[in-house]
Amino acid sequence: MDAQQKEMVDALRRRIRELEQQKEVYDRAMRNLLETHQVYRTLIENQTEGIGAVDLEERFIMTNPAAEALFGVPPGELLGRQVSEFLDEKNLALLKKQTDLRRQGKTGTYELEITHPDGNRHILLLTAAPHLDTEGKVVGAVAIFRDITERSRTEDTLRDVFESITEGVLALDMHGRTILFNQRFAEMWRTPPEIQASIGGDEILSFIIDRMEKPERMFGQNYRMLDGLGDSSHTLQLKDGRTFGCRTRTMKKDENQAGLVLV
Repeated sequence: MDAQQKEMVDALRRRIRELEQQKEVYDRAMRNLLETHQVYRTLIENQTEGIGAVDLEERFIMTNPAAEALFGVPPGELLGRQVSEFLDEKNLALLKKQTDLRRQGKTGTYELEITHPDGNRHILLLTAAPHLDTEGKVVGAVAIFRDITERSRTEDTLRDVFESITEGVLALDMHGRTILFNQRFAEMWRTPPEIQASIGGDEILSFIIDRMEKPERMFGQNYRMLDGLGDSSHTLQLKDGRTFGCRTRTMKKDENQAGLVLV
């Protein structure tokens, strides 16, 4: 073997060693990838919350056992089915709006009422996010969902009880922002719909203060300082000539004043 041939053989051996090393790196990476995939799959399969992925037609392409149970279908029978199969017209319209948001790259949390194959209706709370391909294009959505049917029914019952109270009730936090009110309160104060829609803001408190004669008698000079009211009774004279009796009651959280209820 001459020098040129020996050099070619040595170069070939070096290349083989390089390929073997690359294969070892590749095999190690694949083992790590498979192990990581198995870990993720185990986590997903054992979640008590439903986890699923859908394409742009809202067709399931991945689910876990909890998702199948939440939709009331046997194991393995949710894949390939469209979410629309479980919805009435009202909830289908809601789903379409949410699908449009996913296509815009937006995440969201919303409630959806589904109907099981046996006819039972359930309310799901979903948190959904866009599913992107390797090029960053939206190809569907992924979601986590849980059944809140019993909680929703309890909230509806409490709301019905709250609305049955014959007195007007307004609950505020310590910044004067509206937490909730009943319809009787809105009727008594003749509150416009746009003001009623301002839950979470201080528009309702501003509205009633603007309609009171000498509101400082109740609220002091700083109308947003509610911590000085506590449990007390007041007579409210309105600018339209009406007079209301009003009781304030403190709401507490961890022994601290968290808000105020006006009745």
